[in-house]
Amino acid sequence: MDLNCATVLCATVDDTIYLRFLNPENDDDLLDNGAIDANLIEVFNQNNQEITFTIEEYPDMGMFLAIPVSRGPFMQQSFTIAIEEADSFTMDIETSLPKSGGMLWSLHNLGEF
Repeated sequence: MDLNCATVLCATVDDTIYLRFLNPENDDDLLDNGAIDANLIEVFNQNNQEITFTIEEYPDMGMFLAIPVSRGPFMQQSFTIAIEEADSFTMDIETSLPKSGGMLWSLHNLGEF
């Protein structure tokens, strides 16, 4: 699959990162239309440990890869998302505690896949 990082939309809620994979040419949802087989996705953390994820569908929004993220200690975390073994990208995030409460996320280094 020859896609770039512009095809990944990210939203954060609580302790989960939600990724949506879109075709850059027509915005088709690649999980929903079967272009990406969710059964062939693997997610690894910075220690190369496999992370359990879910695929979640939201009406009128599409299908999302939901990756749990450690809430503490606040730090930089890295995830490698492998799709069909041949295609992968690494996503770096940094979590911090804002003065107003809750959690802040900073996304870095969404590579091409």
